[in-house]
Amino acid sequence: MASNPSGDDNLAGNPYTDMDGDFHLNGTSLYVEGSWLRLGAPTIVTIASGVATITKSFVALAAESSTTDQLDSITLSGTTVADGDVLILIADVGDTITVDDASINLGAATRAVGPGGCLILRYDNAETQWTEVVFLAGADNV
Repeated sequence: MASNPSGDDNLAGNPYTDMDGDFHLNGTSLYVEGSWLRLGAPTIVTIASGVATITKSFVALAAESSTTDQLDSITLSGTTVADGDVLILIADVGDTITVDDASINLGAATRAVGPGGCLILRYDNAETQWTEVVFLAGADNV
């Protein structure tokens, strides 16, 4: 029986093992179920004037208005990053987000993340910026 990302016992401490044996590092964002590493639901972040303010490492980017937007930079709120930290960006449902290379080290000038797409970034302490690891424009079956 599969658990939901919040686990079977939402009063348990962190980390904990739930009633069916799944290990939870953080009940709302990262846990291991059987042999699968699960991220849970992404945090939805609306881009404001080209900036995404993030608090967690799995983010669904929402357009500020309409269904398209451009991400120029990433700022942190209530969290810090260290060398090697990973940030997973997806587009919110129905949105297409163009990520600009100006302050994010991409393999191209821009990356358009559409429905079903994903951009995985790694923080590079030496460069003090996010660097592209993997890019998928969109799902091949959309």
